[in-house]
Amino acid sequence: MAELGAPGDAGLPSRRSVLASGLGLAGLGLGGVGLGGLGLAGCDASGGSSGGAVRSGGQSPDVRVATAALTEVTAARGVVLSALRGHPPLRTGLADLVAMHRSHAVALADAVPHPPAMAVRPRRTSPRGQARALRRVVAAEQHLQLRLDALALRAQSGEFARLLASMAASVAQHLAVLPS
Repeated sequence: MAELGAPGDAGLPSRRSVLASGLGLAGLGLGGVGLGGLGLAGCDASGGSSGGAVRSGGQSPDVRVATAALTEVTAARGVVLSALRGHPPLRTGLADLVAMHRSHAVALADAVPHPPAMAVRPRRTSPRGQARALRRVVAAEQHLQLRLDALALRAQSGEFARLLASMAASVAQHLAVLPS
């Protein structure tokens, strides 16, 4: 009998999709990508199983990546909220950005054992000028995009890597339409 998900068994689902659907992860969007499966075994570049190994600190590598991504998203959201607090007229141009950060943070929080509080309080005050505040937002978003891209490369799970890459792409799309 052929192994489940073995190459050449086009009619059978992969082991990963069976595990994800069995854990209720298949319906979380992005083609069945679910962050709850970060503890599942991933594949390395050679096609072998990484075994979902837990490394230093007792966390899987993808939990550490998810924690770093959540920290980055939360920091960028703080910069945007700071700009909005100091310059309410920017609300129209930045509302979609705030919603994007919120949805990314919610998705990532599911993968982090002890997520930081979702209530983001800006640490810095907004620059006096609206243009300067907007430049700070753009710089924070550019930094976030680069970090999400880098974290996608560090992810062990292919599904999680694609999720992080799609988050980076979303940030890039929002950067393209930010008011100038």
